Amino acid sequence: MKKTSVTALFCLMMCSITLSTMAQGQSGTETGPRPENEMYVVLQDAGFIKTLNQKARTFKPKEAEIQLALKVFKEAVVNHNNREMVKAVAAEMLNIIQQESFYKQLIPYRIGKEKFIYFNCLCSPHGEEWKNKVIEVDGGYRCYFQVIVNLSKKTSDGIFFNGIL
Repeated sequence: MKKTSVTALFCLMMCSITLSTMAQGQSGTETGPRPENEMYVVLQDAGFIKTLNQKARTFKPKEAEIQLALKVFKEAVVNHNNREMVKAVAAEMLNIIQQESFYKQLIPYRIGKEKFIYFNCLCSPHGEEWKNKVIEVDGGYRCYFQVIVNLSKKTSDGIFFNGIL
């Protein structure tokens, strides 16, 4: 068996173990995953959402809408990770997102009757600042990414990283 095939097979086995662990809600660290409610904050930022769309307006999401957005967010991450698994076998490179390790800023907005929640994801909380204002950085690749969840359609358009390696 070629070295490349052995490496790809090993990567696939390790990825399966990682995804299985993630699906069970375990982080693989001794301290365990952080509680979900400590990992996100809902921000009302009319100025920021205007940069997304001039017609956007803020709204205060209900708890059920937040939970729906978190569910769609997790599905987007799982879909991303599954695509990365396929690419990793071919390219011998892995870019898996461990969702429990990211801080999430949820910025709700609406355009007409459609409701959205913009997820701004950070691997570092930037002190307490992340709880009060949208953190915007240039670059950062895997450490900073965004997901827009359409609450009305219960979908997302995927994951958008700040930059590339």
